[in-house]
Amino acid sequence: MPVSHAKRKDSNGHPVRLSSSLFLAAIKAGLSSICFTEHFDPDWPYANTPKEDLGAPFSVDMKAYLADLSRMRELYGDQIRIFSGIEVGLAEGFEEETLSLVNDHRELDFLIGSVHSCHHGDPYYPDYFAGASVAERVWNYFAHTLDMVQRYDFFQSLGHLDYVLRYAIQQEDPELLSFLNRKGQSYGSYCFAANRDVIEEILRILIARGTALEVNTQAIAKAAGADSSDLSIYRETNPGRDTILLYRELGGRKITIGADAHVPEGVGKGFDKAEALLRSCGFNSYTTFEKKAPVVHPL
Repeated sequence: MPVSHAKRKDSNGHPVRLSSSLFLAAIKAGLSSICFTEHFDPDWPYANTPKEDLGAPFSVDMKAYLADLSRMRELYGDQIRIFSGIEVGLAEGFEEETLSLVNDHRELDFLIGSVHSCHHGDPYYPDYFAGASVAERVWNYFAHTLDMVQRYDFFQSLGHLDYVLRYAIQQEDPELLSFLNRKGQSYGSYCFAANRDVIEEILRILIARGTALEVNTQAIAKAAGADSSDLSIYRETNPGRDTILLYRELGGRKITIGADAHVPEGVGKGFDKAEALLRSCGFNSYTTFEKKAPVVHPL
């Protein structure tokens, strides 16, 4: 599979400039192309971002970013194709800033729309789950994602649809997780069943627009070396099998695959598992974008 969507952060989680190590990792992994989707989250810092995590904002210096890409094409363009992109955090109240960035940079190859915050609270932080049940917070996230998908339509792929589950599982009742484990049911499948109606609404909108669904491999890559007895670790793609199957059942055919790498070690990780999963769900191809035009590749 040729494309890795690599979002670049340093060890403290702060955005960094492009470095040769990212491209060398992609070349070593055997990728024929790589697309960088730098973060732009207009509502950051979120309402629940702790002071110690403020650091550099999730706002991209487009001039520096594009200059970096140009420099890397000169260095490595004969070994790997390099595409440009942005992962835009979809947030209410920031339509003007968001559309301004999109309209000012039509030269980008690929735009991902993702929901990183629900009403300006990021599920990454445990206090997102305070004051309500985990199930309520998960439903709120999906309902908010539906709202954002209804508001914005500029992106080519919806990123990590069930992002919230990576962190919800850490707050979940251990007895529930043990029960699901005994039944052989994944946490992702359990949450899909509880939120199927709203997930289906989201997917129907994507399909009607011709928007792709991203299969994000970060969670399965991170879980690869984790203790198998720890039930609080999310071990599925985002989204998981049930959502991918429903997307296909409803007529969806455009799938993008992203490593959500952040660091060189994550480039291309989990792509083999994503390929096997997609094949088992009836897909025989996936999609990348060049100047926002879809390019279909066989699995």
